[in-house]
Parts: sequence; structure tokens; C-alpha cells
Amino acid sequence: MKGISKEINFIPDFMEKEKEQKKRMVKVAILTTIFTLMCFAVYFIPDLQTEFMEAELTSLESREKLMADVKQIKDDLEDTEKKLNQKKSIIEEVSKGEVDIVFVLDKLTSAAPQNVKLSYFSTSDSGEISASYIINNPVEGTKLVANLRKFDIFERVDMPSMPMVDRKTDISFRLKLKSNKEK
Repeated sequence: MKGISKEINFIPDFMEKEKEQKKRMVKVAILTTIFTLMCFAVYFIPDLQTEFMEAELTSLESREKLMADVKQIKDDLEDTEKKLNQKKSIIEEVSKGEVDIVFVLDKLTSAAPQNVKLSYFSTSDSGEISASYIINNPVEGTKLVANLRKFDIFERVDMPSMPMVDRKTDISFRLKLKSNKEK
């Protein structure tokens, strides 16, 4: 026999109402917590994004500075490379025998009259020769210029300015070798 079953509730009504009220309170607490968290998110997320963007900007600025430094280093290296290539071409020219430095130095020292000393000698990237002598009087300076002109290996030998008194003086010349066609 299938009986009719009826549910009998021995729990008083006020307890059921309390249970329902507790469930509502939990739901309200959960919804309030969710609402509060959403308000904090709306308030703090833009600040976090701003801080993140500022950090990214700082990072990009430091990268830009590094790139500028790298560019400066690159430019310096290119300048150094140009200078080294110029020096290399001079060395190659000297090694080919087009400019015989030993020959030029020998002529510069042999042009000096007695008691006149060659005190400085250099060549430039353009092939110009600088020479300085220590003379004791203007007569020695004049003889030196005449001797340099006799060799006929320089384009021009101009008389440098020198004092017309007897004392040790340094005189300097800037000379350019004649090309092989002019000799």
C-alpha cells in the first residue's frame, strides 16, 4: 500500500524564519563585499595603470639615452676609423717608396751648416713636412735656407722670420716635397 505521506515539520516557524533571515544576511554580505571590491577596483586600477605607464616611460627614456650614447660612440669610432685610414694610406705611401722619409731627413740634416741643429721634424697627413732648427745667428739661418733650396726637392723654401742678433733662436719651416713629375 502506497501510503500518503505527509511531511511533518517539528521545527517551529520562528526558527525557519531565522534560518531564512541568516541566508539573506549571508547573501547581502556577499553582495556588499562584491560591491565594495568593485568600487576599490574602479578607484585603484587607474592609479596602478598610471604607475605602470610612468615606469614604462622611465624605461623608454633610459633606453633613448643609451641609444644616444651608442650613437655618439659610433660617431667617435667612425672618426677614429677615418683618421686611421688616413694614417694607413700615408704608411702605404711611404712603404711604396713614394716618399722616402729617411732621404728627406738626411737632406734636412745635411742642409744645416756647422753648429746648426735640427730640433724637430714631422710629416702631416697631407704630406707636408715641418722642420725646426736651432741657429746661433742670422747668417746661419740664411745659409740653411740656401742649402735647402739647393737640394731642389721642395716646392718652395721661404725665409722664416728670425731676429737679426746673435743668439740661439728656433726657426721653423713648412715644406712640401715636389712631386716626381716636378723633379
